[in-house]
Amino acid sequence: MVKVNGNDALTNGNHEKIFKEDGISAYARPDLHQGLLDDKVRTDFYKNTILKNKDLFEGKVVLDISCGLGMMSLFAAEAGARKVIGVEPSAVADQAVDIVKDNGLENVITIVKGKLDDLELEEKVDIIISEIMGVGLIHETGIRSLLDARNRFLKPGGLLLPDKNNLYICGVEAKKLHDRHIGYWNDVYGFDFSEMGTHAKSYAWHVPLKERQIVTEPALLKEYDWSTCAAGDLFFSTPFTLMCKKNDKIHSLAIYFDIQFNNSDRLSTGPEAASTHWGQLAFHLEEVLDVKEGDTIQGTFSVKPHGEWDLEFQLKIDYKETSLTKAYYHYCPVSPNGSHVMYTTDE
Repeated sequence: MVKVNGNDALTNGNHEKIFKEDGISAYARPDLHQGLLDDKVRTDFYKNTILKNKDLFEGKVVLDISCGLGMMSLFAAEAGARKVIGVEPSAVADQAVDIVKDNGLENVITIVKGKLDDLELEEKVDIIISEIMGVGLIHETGIRSLLDARNRFLKPGGLLLPDKNNLYICGVEAKKLHDRHIGYWNDVYGFDFSEMGTHAKSYAWHVPLKERQIVTEPALLKEYDWSTCAAGDLFFSTPFTLMCKKNDKIHSLAIYFDIQFNNSDRLSTGPEAASTHWGQLAFHLEEVLDVKEGDTIQGTFSVKPHGEWDLEFQLKIDYKETSLTKAYYHYCPVSPNGSHVMYTTDE
């Protein structure tokens, strides 16, 4: 028996009210879910990883947290899982129930509408699937849901997908983005809006960088092993060293992450890899660094929560005579116009 306290459905006309009272309900909009499913790099990674490891899924009980429309639950059923429980706190759970029925899998997949905090299961699960990585990896509070689900529902020796994420930083050439995000405000229809430009310098921008823009080797900031990670391990401060691999200018530093499973499957969200909806987070520097191949940049990177949904980053770098320290912020991952893809390109 699965028991949960459900939430009210998202109905026409009350979206703004529900979003303010319960931000997770904003994820019920179809444009957000189409954006996720249209991210073939992301979706194919999960599909291929699950189906390639059918021996791990066959006959097993699977928990899919924040399952959305149930795509990962469907993959798990296709891989031979005996039972799949998909938990979704937003109103889109209603559509997920119908999708499961339409595909003839209601005897395998149960969609539970409600918050994970309220979930009770009569048996432990063999595998937990999650897709709760936010922009910059730790942006969404869903990571805490993953840890809670692991502690309460996963069998000893059970599997997590993903089971590891690594967070990286690199230096990039981003003049067009810098001009668009910062320089834009110097002259807006003939008026000086540079005050807003000052504010924009403290924003961590969600962007899709290209491989050609990478100036340094990446530096590993943090390794997350979700089988052992505790809530107190999410936020951190760590030193890093960036090695410049060519002569160029560095306008920004950027962070990105990878997704791993079972020490064999890996997806990178870095600029060197195929683009995903996660993109990268760029921190525009106050001063452009004119670097040479072989130069090193020393720095310290810190991240902590800023309110319930948002993040505050502290970035300190030292390069030759240049020393910079600045705080950056990144806000709620749901954009006002409903688009999950919030970034701007350098094209």
